[in-house]
Amino acid sequence: MKKYTGILIATLLLGLIFVVTGCPQKVESVSASERMAMFRDDLNAGNLGNLKGHTHPLTVSYALANTAYWAVIFPLTGNLTYTMSGNSATAIRNGIAYTFDLKEDVKDVYKIYKIVNTTSSSTVFQ
Repeated sequence: MKKYTGILIATLLLGLIFVVTGCPQKVESVSASERMAMFRDDLNAGNLGNLKGHTHPLTVSYALANTAYWAVIFPLTGNLTYTMSGNSATAIRNGIAYTFDLKEDVKDVYKIYKIVNTTSSSTVFQ
């Protein structure tokens, strides 16, 4: 009987440890193509405040990437369309062409690392 009581106590303690400390959360993967779709959907819906979440935190522009920042880069209404090639996208919005380069932030989670306005040959996010 003491043996079973000890096992029961050990099991309860182990369960309590998991409840208090939590189990490690699995990070869902986000491919470059999925990230671009999320960025496009937020931009096309006018959710400029959500765009920073799709960008890589190790970029210089990351700290600046608030709603006003994106309104300057994408000032016109209209839909962004794109095609993917590996971890890069070629996009068009209101006749302005862009290239997007995506890199892994954490394993299997891609984020936008660089955006170039290819119509004006200027880097708008990096």
